[in-house]
Amino acid sequence: MEKESILRSQFFEKANNSYYKDILLNTNFLTLSEQDYFYKALKEEGISLLSEKIFNTPYLLYGGYEEADRKVIFFLPSYISKNKLISNTNEGQYIKCLYIYPKNIKFSDNFTHRDILGSLMNLGYERDEFGDILTDGKNSYVFIMDHLINKIKDELTKIKHTDVLTKIITPKECPLRPKFELININISSNRLDVIVAEAFNISRSKAQELIVNECVFINGEIKTSNSFSLINNSRVSVKGKGKFIFLEEIKETRKGRLVANIKKYV
Repeated sequence: MEKESILRSQFFEKANNSYYKDILLNTNFLTLSEQDYFYKALKEEGISLLSEKIFNTPYLLYGGYEEADRKVIFFLPSYISKNKLISNTNEGQYIKCLYIYPKNIKFSDNFTHRDILGSLMNLGYERDEFGDILTDGKNSYVFIMDHLINKIKDELTKIKHTDVLTKIITPKECPLRPKFELININISSNRLDVIVAEAFNISRSKAQELIVNECVFINGEIKTSNSFSLINNSRVSVKGKGKFIFLEEIKETRKGRLVANIKKYV
């Protein structure tokens, strides 16, 4: 609760300062759970999410690319529109991308997300100082706030036992993106257990077991209710199975079942 209280104060203080000083302000990278708490804090203040403003301050969540999990909340001044901020960010303003690659690919290890994360944390950085980490095993990309990237670039020289080189690029130059496929699913309702079972082709009882055992996260929060109803654009992560985004219900069949589509990461 103390962490949530600190975050809440940070959100509203930055929004107020952005409005009264007419300057661009931002948070560090937030987890899905912290993003979810941001929306809850707005609702508790009676602020409609449809307004996309905190009182008079427009805000935008962005992590360097559309499908990013970790995002920064930007509080916008009068002279920057949301579209302009996204465009500027993609061009390397506010957020940059660090390209990491082996000095000698012939003798290099294969890198995992955990390897990259561990190397950055070992340098003394906090997890909220950088965003998503994308890797294909040899080439890796980390989204980092503009003011930190040069320092990290100079310090990061080794991952596991492999000497690495680094290059600063813009977010739009990053060639890797999470891979996903769009899937239509046939469901009896939008209950969590029903959708998880269909999304991962497992039995409903197995889906219920995963939910009860705290293996299922919605927008970063653990959900233990099988009957929890998913809403459009909910991000679902299941330990040991993967993740997907529940996009929307498309139609109702003649037999009264629902057809919905999901974006499943592969």
